[in-house]
Amino acid sequence: MYRTGYSGQQLFTPYISYSIRVKLIIEEIEREEAALQEDLYSADRKFSEYYNVLEQILGVLIKLVKDLKLQHQHKYDELQKTWLCKRCETMSIKLRVLEHVLLLSTYTQESIPALHKIRKYLLEATEEASIAYNKAVTRLREYQGVDPHFDNIARQYHDIVKKLENMQWTIHQVEMDLKRLPDNPST
Repeated sequence: MYRTGYSGQQLFTPYISYSIRVKLIIEEIEREEAALQEDLYSADRKFSEYYNVLEQILGVLIKLVKDLKLQHQHKYDELQKTWLCKRCETMSIKLRVLEHVLLLSTYTQESIPALHKIRKYLLEATEEASIAYNKAVTRLREYQGVDPHFDNIARQYHDIVKKLENMQWTIHQVEMDLKRLPDNPST
């Protein structure tokens, strides 16, 4: 065996110190790993908290944007309504101008006297029609004021006149048929 002046224990000392060092390094790595794991959990909790805060901030921002958008939408709608109202008024005025231009081109200085004559004739015709209407209303009231048996008598008279017309037609047809017959009874 090889002797250096050290005892057997001294020979294992470097091995023990190496294994202790490895063990210490492993323990240190495990502590660091545990610390890192704790840091990871802590960071995860902080991330979760930050994420929740960001969600709340985002919710507030969305609400603010919607409110602002709705406010602007209201203003936009109001402007659109005002513009459409003014546009309708403008179109109405343009139509009235076109109407007056049409009237101006239709009713010239030469056509106005003729139109006055036509108006005069129309007024006279309206007056005559009104008089005829009033006469008809008066006659209707007179008929309505007559005895209720008058309606029956008028219907009977109408029926008799119809029968007489039918008899005259029949007589006329018979005379026509007789004229067509030859004078010789032997044929």
